[in-house]
Amino acid sequence: RIENSHDLSIQFLVSGRDEVADLGNAFNRMTFQLNDFFHRNAIVEQELENINANLENQILERNTQLQEALQKLKSIQQAQ
Repeated sequence: RIENSHDLSIQFLVSGRDEVADLGNAFNRMTFQLNDFFHRNAIVEQELENINANLENQILERNTQLQEALQKLKSIQQAQ
């Protein structure tokens, strides 16, 4: 049974050259393409998560730098 298995590695054994064989071949191509798509999608999703984490770190670092600069300006202003 294939239903609800979510296993895209399933391939039908195809023999012959009739409409049923054509359908089996089409199904095999479709599952291969879907599996490839989901695999590439997972890679892109991971890359986006990494980029997002990197951007969040850069924002935190820049905010820290801006806070330090603001404190220096306030100190200079109070000293005058």
